[in-house]
Amino acid sequence: MIVDDRETLLRRALGPGLAIALLTVLMAIPAPAIAQLPFIRLGKWEARLEADADFGRERTGRVSGPFTLRRRLTQQRFTFRNTGLLVGRRLLVLRGGASIGLQQATATDVTSDSSSRGKVVNYDIGLDVLPASAYQLNLGIARSSSDVDLQFGTSTAVDTDSKTLSLRLSNVPLSPLITARRFHIDRRSWSGNRVTRSVETRRLLAFRASESWGWQSLSLSWSFDDVRNELSPGLSNPTQSASLAHSLRLPFLQSDGLQTNVQIFRRGGASPLQQLDISETIRFQILPSLSSSAAYSFNERHRQGQVFVTTSGTLGLWHQLYQSLTTNISSGATINRLPTGKRLSYTMALGLNYRKNLIGGGRLLGRYSRAYQRQDNAFNERELEIADERHVGRIGVPFALLEPHVIVGTVLVTDQSQVVIYEENVDYTIDHLGDLAEITVTPEGRIEDGQPLLINYSVQAPSLTRVGRHNQSWSVSLDYGWIMPFYQTSKTRQDLLEGDDDGLLSPSDSRSMGLKLRLTGTRFRTIASGQYENLASRSSAFTRLSFNEFLGYQFDNGATISVNLSQSRQIASIPARTTRRALGRVTARWQLMPPLSVDVLMNARLWDDSTGRGETYYETGFGARWAYGRFVFVSSLRHFWTARNDIRRAGLRGTLRLSRSF
Repeated sequence: MIVDDRETLLRRALGPGLAIALLTVLMAIPAPAIAQLPFIRLGKWEARLEADADFGRERTGRVSGPFTLRRRLTQQRFTFRNTGLLVGRRLLVLRGGASIGLQQATATDVTSDSSSRGKVVNYDIGLDVLPASAYQLNLGIARSSSDVDLQFGTSTAVDTDSKTLSLRLSNVPLSPLITARRFHIDRRSWSGNRVTRSVETRRLLAFRASESWGWQSLSLSWSFDDVRNELSPGLSNPTQSASLAHSLRLPFLQSDGLQTNVQIFRRGGASPLQQLDISETIRFQILPSLSSSAAYSFNERHRQGQVFVTTSGTLGLWHQLYQSLTTNISSGATINRLPTGKRLSYTMALGLNYRKNLIGGGRLLGRYSRAYQRQDNAFNERELEIADERHVGRIGVPFALLEPHVIVGTVLVTDQSQVVIYEENVDYTIDHLGDLAEITVTPEGRIEDGQPLLINYSVQAPSLTRVGRHNQSWSVSLDYGWIMPFYQTSKTRQDLLEGDDDGLLSPSDSRSMGLKLRLTGTRFRTIASGQYENLASRSSAFTRLSFNEFLGYQFDNGATISVNLSQSRQIASIPARTTRRALGRVTARWQLMPPLSVDVLMNARLWDDSTGRGETYYETGFGARWAYGRFVFVSSLRHFWTARNDIRRAGLRGTLRLSRSF
């Protein structure tokens, strides 16, 4: 056992050591010596010295008894980079850099004092073979690691190791690009006294090719992605995907003409999925004022032994009767084949757009639409799948799924590519409020703040029924450039033609009104808006009042300041809930002299609701940048305070960075 530990330590130390030694030997050769060698050039040097200080304080009452933890983390790093051109630009290009650092950390709680020291090693090496030829080979190796205990550092620590090999063929048909990559990530998140860890390895093999011939274009892609989660094997899965996109442009077609897309996706593991998507779209330009379009799509999904098939087609006609009036008419049909039956949908829609110029430079804009949809639900099970619903995840801020009556245990959250599957109660949590379901991204999970997500889930649906749905909406606005009042309303009525809905049908009535202001001068720009919204339906009912303000100003001395504010308050009766959100951000920059600039930041974020959840965040910061010759000095100091649910955190972070190019 001791031998294994020593071997492991030796490999960990030898890997970064060899990489840094290789960089030093190949790129740290004195320039005069390099200049004497034929066909060999040395690129520019860049060196950087950094010093960071992080002082944090955390208090929580969520765990067994409240406690206070104070942390202090200091870190010094030295980074150097170079780009060497070896044996001429046409044969070989070597690039790379390395960062070596030390960390010292202390932590104090109510029971003990602890300290830790460790090193931080980052390096990357890139090699381009025959970069200017038709056969270009690229090789890249990068690693980032830290051996400081997580509880002494920041709330999230990530160690990565990646290796990439790519081959590009330029002067051949379709100009293919072949890429092979191995990516290993060890992510540890710390919140209160809870440490969450995820160790994941991804192996990727991909092929991409595209070509354009003036009147048509073709692109192909194929990829194999194998995800292995060492601590949660249920999240491991291999995936394969392939796609084809073809575009045809002919004189009697519009600019985008005939488009064909085919996509195949297959995922294994504990949540297997097979999917085939085919779509065709064609647009005809009949007259300058008349055009038509047709679209067809086919989707087949195999999930957990069940087959779901969706086929749809639409026809559209666009006509400009006058310069100020356009008309849109469309019709479509959709067939959903489910494991226990099928659903048929037929839709007819009419849209009118009116635009009129007014005295004084104003414009009157009006829109009206009316649609009728008929659904024949001829399936036995009272369950309907909702696939690939798109959302954006914000840490700590919940978002509601679009469809009500979500069935517990059917929610699956993935990234945009459907390759990475996220885990409930680790990466996110689900709360069922009445007929609605909300998802909240956890701060210690793998989902990044602002990351796009795909949600798949099942809802209760009325079976063996026939439903007619009428929708009518219209809007009007008056735009004078500096002021724009608007009003819009939408009403949906659902009629049960046959069967029993069991309370699952939900007619709705919504309206909104507001005002937008825009003022622009030689030195300032301001935008302000206010909006009132009201929604009433069987599954959700609320009123919301929101305001947004922006102000930007430039002073005589070149200094600039910008202010962004946002406030909203929502009172819901179904389910009973009151939510309040506010956001404020102030940034300023002064260019005191050409080499010296100063930045100031103030940021505040508030969210809470009557269910007891919420978040409060305040941040103030100061930064300066000074350039002197080839030296660049950057410093920053930030203080933050945050409260999320029952966790309180506060900290002071400072950074000093000195870089020099040679």
